[in-house]
Amino acid sequence: MYQFLFRNKWAALAFLILMLVSVRALVGRQDEDGVISHTKTELIAQRKQMQQQMGQLNAAPSKHANIPPPPDAGGNGYVDDNDLIDDTKGFDPTPEIDAPMDPSPDQDDGY
Repeated sequence: MYQFLFRNKWAALAFLILMLVSVRALVGRQDEDGVISHTKTELIAQRKQMQQQMGQLNAAPSKHANIPPPPDAGGNGYVDDNDLIDDTKGFDPTPEIDAPMDPSPDQDDGY
């Protein structure tokens, strides 16, 4: 395609005009903004609007009650090891073994 484009002078001229029109549309002129400038302006406006909305959300009073931490909670976040051990009561999960199994099979099984 590129070989055909520059072999024909009219195709090359059409390509040049297309590129110039594209650049003018993207960049714009001195008195007219292009697509890039217009997009930049819109993004800045959206950013300011979002910042205003975030400011309003942060300034809104909280409807949740502020619960203070319990007085016995340490300020450093660490707890003594003895407080972490739970003295649970319940059933013993270890199996009850009455008599060990005899490893030698009976000879008179009938087989």
